[in-house]
Amino acid sequence: MTTMPPVSSPARRLRYAGFIANGRTAALIDDRGRVGWLSFPTFAHFPVCASLLDPAHGGYLELGLRLGQAIFWASDYGAFTQRYLPGSSVLETTWNVAGRTVTILDWLPRGHDLLVREIVLRPADGQPALLARLRPPAPPPISTAFVVRPDGIDMTDWRAGGRGCLRLQAADRAAPTSYSAAGALLLEFALPPADTDHRLTLLLTYEAESGPSIHCAIPDRTAHVAEEKEWLSTAVDLQLPDGELVAAFQRSLLALRGLIYEPTGAILAAATASFPSEPGGSHNWDYRYCWVRDGCYAAQALDAVGRHREAQRLYEFLLARQDADGGWSAPLWAIEPHFPVAEEEVPGLYGPAGESPIRIGNAAALQAQHDSPGNVLGGVYRHCLLSGDNGLAERHWPRLAQAAEWCCQHWHEPESGIWERRERQRHWVHGQALCWSALHHGLRLAQRLGKAIPTAWTATADTIARTLPEAAWSEEKGAYLRAYGEPSIYDVSTLALLLEGLLPPEEPRLSRTVETLTRALAYGPAFRRDEQDERYPFYLTTLWLIRALQLSGQYERAYAHLRAVLAGATDLGLMGEYFDPLSGRQWGNFPQAFSHEELVKTVVEMLWDFDGERLVLFPAIPAAWLLPGNTIVARNIPLGGERGTITLEVAEDTLRFTTQGTGRCRLVVPRRYFATGRRVEVDGKGESGNR
Repeated sequence: MTTMPPVSSPARRLRYAGFIANGRTAALIDDRGRVGWLSFPTFAHFPVCASLLDPAHGGYLELGLRLGQAIFWASDYGAFTQRYLPGSSVLETTWNVAGRTVTILDWLPRGHDLLVREIVLRPADGQPALLARLRPPAPPPISTAFVVRPDGIDMTDWRAGGRGCLRLQAADRAAPTSYSAAGALLLEFALPPADTDHRLTLLLTYEAESGPSIHCAIPDRTAHVAEEKEWLSTAVDLQLPDGELVAAFQRSLLALRGLIYEPTGAILAAATASFPSEPGGSHNWDYRYCWVRDGCYAAQALDAVGRHREAQRLYEFLLARQDADGGWSAPLWAIEPHFPVAEEEVPGLYGPAGESPIRIGNAAALQAQHDSPGNVLGGVYRHCLLSGDNGLAERHWPRLAQAAEWCCQHWHEPESGIWERRERQRHWVHGQALCWSALHHGLRLAQRLGKAIPTAWTATADTIARTLPEAAWSEEKGAYLRAYGEPSIYDVSTLALLLEGLLPPEEPRLSRTVETLTRALAYGPAFRRDEQDERYPFYLTTLWLIRALQLSGQYERAYAHLRAVLAGATDLGLMGEYFDPLSGRQWGNFPQAFSHEELVKTVVEMLWDFDGERLVLFPAIPAAWLLPGNTIVARNIPLGGERGTITLEVAEDTLRFTTQGTGRCRLVVPRRYFATGRRVEVDGKGESGNR
């Protein structure tokens, strides 16, 4: 019997930052209401606020309050709470200071180069004034890109060369006292007498060229929230005994949407650049690009919950960047073709604890990584399966076939691998497993589309399936290892053998690998990436191991670790790249698409499994949910062009499964439910075995 791991979590969730986005750019608002990251006009431009990266020099937009002769800056005084308005990415920050309450609603309207800050001050007594201070990044050569004037800040992107102007103004045309001082723009708005509260809406706008200030009307927040709720309503909706997991699932979907660059369909790996992945370290990378791998993982999660439009646009974006030989010459791409990718170090900026260097651009674009064809072909196959629409695959079949051919030619060559090691290339097990996945899913797509099946694809896939597990296995270490042909190490990326379907979960050596990795890479209730990585646990690989435990039938262990992941997220349900499960501290760029897409896929795999014909009901839920009175519901499940609902009602002596909209599926109830001693009903009929 396997001993349950101890699961501990921080005494309270750490506050960090709220994330808001509009399909073109994003902002992070820290736990004191300060805008600590913001790029205008797109994600990829140099940030105009970056104090979450470098508190001393990064730049920010902060608020203050003048009461008589006293000035209170939010960064220095008061107590704060933050939350999202339900079902939206509108962030509410509440600031209590000097007997008053200031409520701030921050949001980025879609279709506008605009940050909205709606401010309410209560009670409405005295003659208070609201202060706003906008300080751009300070050190050279960045300081030369910003010129502070009394009515705005002229800015030049020091890499792309574009010119623009930032304007800070009130929506109601209230005239502030405005002046620039010490490299910052400072505005003071006298608040007129009011009956119950003082209200002011600040607008930070970006205009492509500097010139006379243009008044900007505030968009409708109610319509903005309604649109976000409508977007969520078209995705899978859950009712679970674990309400916190439902909230994390929804927040992850909104976070993934926030990382989509709407003009091209690219999905960013993260919204920020060079946030340190460890204290005092040098692993500070720019993640504001679309990786083939990260983008496909996110698209798979979006397809799994029925958001097929966003997934299709991502695959269109990537297929447009495919090489003539069928491969991808780079593992990552700029969100617009003309944006630079070349890596540069930024002098004068540092991480929160002095980490350096700070980098813009990413030299991983020069690497050979072999998992791109597998991620694209596997993703396109799943898109067709779940959406019921073969149009994407039909339009791009020549390109998809070329990707499979590329794997036949190159699968056995060394590469830089999923973790983008810069010292040398290796025979990575993960990359070769993804080459098998490319051929496996290419064969399925060919069959689905009625295309001729090349014998080379079948032969190469068989060769990889026969030789790779043998090459990757180490009897001495009792696991499949990261690479072969040399001494190698434990690495969670070898779980691609399982997660891509090359090996079944019951394969004995794979079972040993899962057990070995959970033991060797454990850090509290979470897991490091590999045995040489001394950083904190990695969300992606922790969730990969949770999925492996679910697939191998260890549902209680998987759920215990999943609860630890939830406890490790911020108080707003957001996740970085790495995390300390004991303190709750986030590390790395933020928020991370890897982390949020993987949580979505983990939850989906708990609740259903659809292969085009069979629908497995609730394959991996924990026993703790099977308490009398619980009801578990997954609505709006994508089932090949239709949407279904599955429900499990738990009674003292009966497990009652009901379905809607699943008529074409063969329903499967896992055998574990028949071993509970309860009667099993499926759509009103008693069952004695799988159906």
